[in-house]
Amino acid sequence: MARKVNVTLPNLSDLQFQIKLEGDWVRVGQLIDNLAPDIQKAYDTATSKFARALLRIVKTSIATGSPPKGSGVYWEPLSDATLRKYGDHPTYYLTGLYHRSVGLFKYKSRTLIGLPIGKKRSSQGGLTLNQLALILEYGTGGKGGGKSRGTIPPRPLWGPSLKSIGGKEKLRASILTELRRRFGKYGIKPNQVKW
Repeated sequence: MARKVNVTLPNLSDLQFQIKLEGDWVRVGQLIDNLAPDIQKAYDTATSKFARALLRIVKTSIATGSPPKGSGVYWEPLSDATLRKYGDHPTYYLTGLYHRSVGLFKYKSRTLIGLPIGKKRSSQGGLTLNQLALILEYGTGGKGGGKSRGTIPPRPLWGPSLKSIGGKEKLRASILTELRRRFGKYGIKPNQVKW
């Protein structure tokens, strides 16, 4: 499995659901006329709420230097060498660039919650923010991280944050709830809209 930190949201075109229509055909006609805009609004509303909640968890962890609450994840403290070189600071918050850079990013073929693709950390070049995030997330010492000289231990942020919010299953449920809410104005009951 490829290592990544950004959370890719499902494309609206990849989601399939069904609506069972019965009865008032005038309302059915109104529904059909407004179907595409209502689906888009439901998707946008649900993904925006989900992204804001996930980003709140991630940004809090970055600012405090603590893993997401209730995640069961432990982050090793900064090494003595790191503290001597950079001083005491929250684990993910040396300059604040990482904290300021996380967000919701829409590209042509996908929407990501995380870091912008290809953004450099400084004008001198070097690692992108995504590369830095991968090092922080997974460490540099192989499978288990480790404490050998120069090894950065894994300090998982994105996976535990996603898990603490309910994962992508929670996002799918939120999209379905929002679809049901929007279609309710046409007299469609929640049990008539399903995945």
